[in-house]
Amino acid sequence: MSFYTSEVSQLGHFEEIERQEIEIDSPDTVSWNNKGIFLGDMGKCEEAIRCFDKAIKLDPSYTVALYNKGFALNVMGEYEDAIECYNKVIELDSSDLNAWYNKGLACYDLGKYNESIECWDIVVRLRPLEASAWYCRGLSLDALNRIEESIQCYDNAIEINPAYAEAWNNKGLAKYCLGRYNESIECYEKAIALDPFHVAAWNNKGTALSALGSFNESLLAFNQAIKIDPFQEVSWYNKGIALRALHHETEAEAAFAKAKEVGYKPL
Repeated sequence: MSFYTSEVSQLGHFEEIERQEIEIDSPDTVSWNNKGIFLGDMGKCEEAIRCFDKAIKLDPSYTVALYNKGFALNVMGEYEDAIECYNKVIELDSSDLNAWYNKGLACYDLGKYNESIECWDIVVRLRPLEASAWYCRGLSLDALNRIEESIQCYDNAIEINPAYAEAWNNKGLAKYCLGRYNESIECYEKAIALDPFHVAAWNNKGTALSALGSFNESLLAFNQAIKIDPFQEVSWYNKGIALRALHHETEAEAAFAKAKEVGYKPL
């Protein structure tokens, strides 16, 4: 999801929007909204919110600016305030699926998993081919330990978009949680085939191989993850576990030391 654009821009080029000094009493809600979008896309979310607020003050029912304010608040991690904006959008237009979707994301980030599922249920009911909503619904079900249900969501996402590498990876994680390690590896390999630089899938494949006792193979997977991202602390730690299982104690200690160096903190 991203900022909503406006249906009309009265200022022309967005480069001009940043320079434009719009009068505080200007009735031009569209210009305030568009200036906010431009600032938000530049990462200036606080300034963007001030612009959206000016548009909303001029027209409290302007759902575009309300949504954009919520999106900017989401980016800033102000999830409760973002939800408040999305709720106002939904009160004005209950069919605004982007508001439902982003409300779901904010609820998820707050650990309100049941509420996030309720949001995504509305999205997939009205837009059943929204693969990302099925995927997000799966994440919330995973968080609630409703693993079999989450797998069905990932399957739905994959059926809609077979190239959805993240859905394949998370389906693998769900299978791993159920102890179905060979099936999880098949999922990770699908993710890797789609995205050879998918660090998490390489690491997860290594973890599943270690669970099967295939430590030499798991080392290959961890090494590939580290090759892609040398600061992948979990992969360094997992490499250490595999090396220790193979009785390569000196190398294992070096891997654990590297994991700590790049930021690994045991749970």
